[in-house]
Amino acid sequence: MAELTDHQTEQVSSAIQASIHDRRLQLELIDHCCCHIEQMLGGGIPFDEALKRSVSLIGGDTLSDIEVELHSVLQLKPSRQMKTTLFFSGFVAAFCILSGIAFRILHWPGADVLLLTGDLALVLSMLVLIISVLRYPAAFTRISAIRTMTGAVAGLLLGNAGAFKIMHWPTANIQMLLGMALLVLVFLPLFFWNLYKREMAAGPHSDIMDSVIDR
Repeated sequence: MAELTDHQTEQVSSAIQASIHDRRLQLELIDHCCCHIEQMLGGGIPFDEALKRSVSLIGGDTLSDIEVELHSVLQLKPSRQMKTTLFFSGFVAAFCILSGIAFRILHWPGADVLLLTGDLALVLSMLVLIISVLRYPAAFTRISAIRTMTGAVAGLLLGNAGAFKIMHWPTANIQMLLGMALLVLVFLPLFFWNLYKREMAAGPHSDIMDSVIDR
């Protein structure tokens, strides 16, 4: 395979950098173009023609649109840090709340500390979920956004209610009732309706349960 000279590599870089400003995307496209051009040079195609063909294959005059589309896609997705916070706080909430309930039933010390930690972690995870819906609305369908927001608000109220109950602060019962109402009357019906639609769309023989029932 033919190798590009330094001058030819600079020409490829200039062609890409004229339309692309994101440094990481520039490097990816330059590397891709250089490899493609080297293959064409090995087939006897002149460098200028190979450069023209390579650039046209990845976008031609619309190279800048690739950068715009990439940025728009990245903006639709919650950040890695946000996802990490959500998963970690959710795990801590589930672990501490369940452990606290077990400690309370067995009358072991530390139950209130575990429950309070779990409630605060639940509040944190629900706040992160609410922020993700508000910050990245295009990443959710309308029904999905309503379901997610309702579940997050319900979890937030229940987490607050648990913490308020342990600290003997007022409004704990009101928050508990509101959270349960949102959970039972809005979130759960939407959640199970979505599962039902998925199963119906997948067909009658799409999972293990159907094969067990058929037997």
